[in-house]
Amino acid sequence: MPTLNWLIQESNLNNIRLITGENHILQEIKSVNVLDNPDVLKWFKQNELVLTTGYCFKDNPTLQRQMIKDMCEIGCAALAIKTKRFFRQIPDAIIDEAKNLEDDVQKLTDKYIALIDKAIEEKTSEILTV
Repeated sequence: MPTLNWLIQESNLNNIRLITGENHILQEIKSVNVLDNPDVLKWFKQNELVLTTGYCFKDNPTLQRQMIKDMCEIGCAALAIKTKRFFRQIPDAIIDEAKNLEDDVQKLTDKYIALIDKAIEEKTSEILTV
């Protein structure tokens, strides 16, 4: 099963950076989901990598903190935020809350969001054919 370490170090996606959660680098990623509105949290699953542009919480630090708490309670593998669209950098509220909860936040550039699902699918297929 792919892990955060595999995604960051071995997946050929070279613009991913782990910002917090170093203790969870071996966290398994079993699925991928997209966060485009706060209501979608109820469908997230444990060990899921969550991708977002951050638009739905861009001007709301309280909501940013709450979403990190909720994803941590669910057991999501990590939150990957695409920067340079709605955020120049990951908001402090997200980083601070993630550090408090030892959750994982990854910084992605625009071109890699679509590739993550494909890379995980390829790795999963590779594992299943062995």
